[in-house]
Amino acid sequence: MSGNMTQSTLIPAISFSHFSTASHDHESGSQEDTDYSTDSEEEQGDESISFSDLLVKYQVEDKFDGPGKTFIPADIIKGITISTIRTELGLGEDEEKELVEWIARHARRAFATVVLCGVSQRNLLKTMKQFKEKEEKEKKGFQDDKLPLHKTRVDKRHPAFPADVWKSKLSRDDFFNKQWGLLAPVFHDGQYEYNLFPNSTLPFIEKDDDPKKGSFGEVSRIEIHPAHLDESIPATV
Repeated sequence: MSGNMTQSTLIPAISFSHFSTASHDHESGSQEDTDYSTDSEEEQGDESISFSDLLVKYQVEDKFDGPGKTFIPADIIKGITISTIRTELGLGEDEEKELVEWIARHARRAFATVVLCGVSQRNLLKTMKQFKEKEEKEKKGFQDDKLPLHKTRVDKRHPAFPADVWKSKLSRDDFFNKQWGLLAPVFHDGQYEYNLFPNSTLPFIEKDDDPKKGSFGEVSRIEIHPAHLDESIPATV
């Protein structure tokens, strides 16, 4: 990829206690919750918004595929705090510590997808517990690196999903559809192949409306969300 760096100003700064500037080490799982905060009246009022509504609020349109496809930026997902996970599960500070840590280390996307499906707090806790139990029984549970959940596992319920919570195909279809917005790829310098699916969303926040004709077809100039780029890659290509 090559081109001139263009900093995006389309994405508002995060300022809610549900999210942090999380310094997160994926290997060790260490995380430091440092809340964003401002004194603006509008942002203070938004503190009362539910976590699921905030996830929806920070969805960004995928301009490559047109209206209707959105993604939640990687920095929003990475910034989900331990305290938010605990609150959404209805847990006290000393309850289910291993589960909360496991979600923070391995299953933020799976957790956020279940939240977006609108399940009750009780069923959220039951689902995340079963996701983790699969990890203990099979060495690796239903966590972020198991996503996306494929359609065949929707039609026939995946064993990681509690039967009494996800018994209807409609509820499983909801998970299938919601997961894509949390799986927009992050582009890395030197990596040229990415596993994408027909339902994948792309973190392209601007697209040139006037594509140019080239030897191999049309070429469009696009702008990539900065949270989905290595620092060494330009935002506009």
